[in-house]
Amino acid sequence: MTSERMMLCHSAVESLEIKEPTELSLMHCPSLNKVMLAPLTTVQCQGAVPDALLGVATVVVDESLVKSLVSAYPQYPETIMVKLATLIPSMSPSVPCLKALQLLQQLSELGAPLEQVWKIRLDLSAMHLASRTKRRRDSTSKTAIALSHWKWQLPDDLCREGWQSDYQLWAKCAPVVPEAFYYRHAMVRACANHPDGLAMQTVMYAMARHSNQTSTDEIDLWCEVMDVMAAKEPLSLANWATQARMLTARYGGDQQLDRAYLATCERLLHLKDLLDVLVRIGCHHPEVRACLLNIAQRSRDWREERCDNIHEADSFRAKAIALAISRVG
Repeated sequence: MTSERMMLCHSAVESLEIKEPTELSLMHCPSLNKVMLAPLTTVQCQGAVPDALLGVATVVVDESLVKSLVSAYPQYPETIMVKLATLIPSMSPSVPCLKALQLLQQLSELGAPLEQVWKIRLDLSAMHLASRTKRRRDSTSKTAIALSHWKWQLPDDLCREGWQSDYQLWAKCAPVVPEAFYYRHAMVRACANHPDGLAMQTVMYAMARHSNQTSTDEIDLWCEVMDVMAAKEPLSLANWATQARMLTARYGGDQQLDRAYLATCERLLHLKDLLDVLVRIGCHHPEVRACLLNIAQRSRDWREERCDNIHEADSFRAKAIALAISRVG
């Protein structure tokens, strides 16, 4: 076939060979399973995407259709899950991907099998990440990359909503889906590699909402994130003071997490900010008093490098001692 433009609509064709560069549009061609394209051919798909075109074609998905399918899940669970397994991964471009993450989280709340929901989420991530590289990879390689990366490029104005939906889905799946459980390591790496990024902001937001219903998987994630932060160069994260203050409200929810959080604060904060955080937590906590005494017992050089003005070192030491022996918390 030689044509500048070609459209197949609701076709039963099973194979297609194009020998000249073409603008190809495929609309609902579920039987097409073998495709050979000439170089420079562009492809746009609506509906099912042939395996040979995954990561190549630009896929158009009707978001309202996907939304209605998710809402109808309780009535037709098996049929709808089959359709969503194809449609949602095709929503991998930045704008529809945001909605896809929200719909996956909604689907999990409707009681859909979490193993299937997580698999769809993994396929979405694989497609999303593959679309941002020129290198062609097979499906196994794409899946491996998705398993080891927590990364989304979403519209700036609503990106946090997408990240939070994805986090909530992970928190729901981690206790029952092994792949989701081990995905925690990818999440920790994302936070460690970009401490100012959206992955870290998402985890900090979740930590700030710590409650009695928080799962052990979430707490383990948070502890690991705190541990890698505490291993950073001292005073290396300028924005940690804001995050540390935000987390004071959840203090006391878990002893292991509290210890990791205090160690991170002591490592990364300037003295003025550190003392402010400790006061916010409450000086009546034994571990906070121990931290205050540790500040007082540290070398003068240690305190001076944590002050904007080296002459403040002695006054901050005196303040730490006064707070440690006070009965106000």
